[in-house]
Amino acid sequence: LNTYFDVSSLKNVVISGPFAGAKYIDRLTGAEGVATSNDITITAPTDLLFPGLSGPITVTDSVKGTKTVLTRKGYTDTVIWNPYGNDALGYDKFVSIQPVSASPVTIPVGKFKETHFSQLITASKI
Repeated sequence: LNTYFDVSSLKNVVISGPFAGAKYIDRLTGAEGVATSNDITITAPTDLLFPGLSGPITVTDSVKGTKTVLTRKGYTDTVIWNPYGNDALGYDKFVSIQPVSASPVTIPVGKFKETHFSQLITASKI
């Protein structure tokens, strides 16, 4: 699911979740790393894949005064993407947080109806 969130400006946004200690792959460079904080701010072009990270993620915009919480079911991984610096794409006004399954998903025969993939987005004022 490609999910784009409208923000006042990236400088006012913090993305929070169970990131500290989580492994990631920088899909722009191929480098692998481990997140050191539960909070992420975007200050450069970003395309991070967090394998195995499916916990709730919160996008807080201090100027809009909003908190958006993403919870998901079935998706095993998370991608955070923004084309920072690309004015043509309006980079400063959105962030994309995508629930994904980066590896193939095999659904056992006869279990299709029992297999669920969903995302719930809850927004509130802070």
